[in-house]
Amino acid sequence: MKNMNIRFISLRDIDGKLKTGDEKNIFEIGKWEKIDKKISYREGFKCSKNINNAIYFENKSYSAIVECSGKNNIWEKIKIIKLYRWQEKDFEALAEFILKQIDGIIEDKQEDNYDNYPSSYKIAKLVYSSWRATYGGENAGVTAFAAYMAIDAADKNDPSLGLSKELENYLIYYLSILEEVKSEQFEKEKKIAEYDLFSEDLKKEIKRSQERLMEEIKNYEERVSKRVSEWEQEQQKARENGIL
Repeated sequence: MKNMNIRFISLRDIDGKLKTGDEKNIFEIGKWEKIDKKISYREGFKCSKNINNAIYFENKSYSAIVECSGKNNIWEKIKIIKLYRWQEKDFEALAEFILKQIDGIIEDKQEDNYDNYPSSYKIAKLVYSSWRATYGGENAGVTAFAAYMAIDAADKNDPSLGLSKELENYLIYYLSILEEVKSEQFEKEKKIAEYDLFSEDLKKEIKRSQERLMEEIKNYEERVSKRVSEWEQEQQKARENGIL
């Protein structure tokens, strides 16, 4: 373990496949994924020592603990050691924790006048409101992201608060609560996703078949109606000519 480079990375489930934001590589738990082209700083896998930077604020996204291989922190290949899934309830818990952190900035203050509150608190509140307004809605992921951006802004304004470090410690703890996804579980869910996609295609084909059948029935009914009308006219002529 001494020579292992352990980092964090965020991943998404895109059409039943684990991918990063650029969607260029597909990852599998326990298997090395490599960038084959010549590596530059901008082209290496983007991994972080800090769990804070390894979260997609989307329901059913993932944070992974990975082993990295490369030189000068340019990671040519990585392997997922553990994979954790974020869900709505987890983002709700994360947002609640961060917002308590923000409120903690003024916890010991007895000021009634908002203007006298610490600048870090006011900055955090402004950033939080701005990001929520930007993305809108009551989505738990959006709320958690807005809170995350707020706490980051407050910490940069006053590093002595140590808010980002508190958040990092909380997230490391929270990994033990998050649902860990095993390789066989993801493969099963991947197959289900593929089946679901196939089912949608099948439904479309069934719908097209139904539409063709309905068109054929309509044409048949029109032909029958026309033949009945012609027969009635023939009967009428026959009566007029005294045949019937």
